[in-house]
Amino acid sequence: MKIDSIKYVGISLSGGKSDRTYIARLDEYRGEKLVLSSLKQAGKGSLKKSSDRILIDEVSKIRHLKAVGVDAPLQLPTCIRCRLRCPGYEVCKVAAVKTMRKLFETSSKKRKKVYSPYTERLAEHLINELEGADYFSGAMGANHAPLTARALFLQKHFKAKLFEVYPKLAYYRLAKSFGLPKKYLHAKRLSQEGDEARLRFLKHLSDQEGLFMYIQDVQHMVDNPFAFDAFLVSLSLYLNNKKLTEKRPRNLPKSELWPLFPKSNLKFPSI
Repeated sequence: MKIDSIKYVGISLSGGKSDRTYIARLDEYRGEKLVLSSLKQAGKGSLKKSSDRILIDEVSKIRHLKAVGVDAPLQLPTCIRCRLRCPGYEVCKVAAVKTMRKLFETSSKKRKKVYSPYTERLAEHLINELEGADYFSGAMGANHAPLTARALFLQKHFKAKLFEVYPKLAYYRLAKSFGLPKKYLHAKRLSQEGDEARLRFLKHLSDQEGLFMYIQDVQHMVDNPFAFDAFLVSLSLYLNNKKLTEKRPRNLPKSELWPLFPKSNLKFPSI
């Protein structure tokens, strides 16, 4: 059967038990265009049918689904997954912990806190080192732990391949490649500057050849950062299919997950 389009679904979980979860669906029509065909808030759950079940059912009914992405960690920190007898992470010989320790010993960045491989992952530290800034807290840190738990639960139920995506870094790298003013690169999500930054970003993106977004969806993303994040997740999945996401570092062990985010200074592909 001929497939006229392939779909990328991005999910912004927004919280461990939040009803602010958003779903964005990008449809790629081969050789023609890329369309943001759906952008909506996931249904609110009840005792009879949870919000997770509503989300799972919503995604499962989409045909020709290429990939699903979530803005939350999809792997627990190394120490939590480890079943070896623990000598302490100061002398641990597990590859990911050794690399994390070496990174802290040789890093040019000033570290405020000592690493903790039971709350943090090596990938998070490598990304922070790559960007020269502390972009991400640990997968089991106070801000991420509920999201991690929810994402790992959902991972069991999606049939399509599930990816971890960093929308904050996706926005920063794309905005920088678009040449947006510096004041918009780190605008706070819930501030007036955040609204302006999202508007400028989406205006530039909508000018790209072959990409179509409905006006009402653009306005929704300007007004709602969770809707915007869901869209960035779906867009990152598309870029990954075009091999335009950051390559996995050589010093990241195979056992460790590497999240998706766009390459630096990329030229947005024409459809």
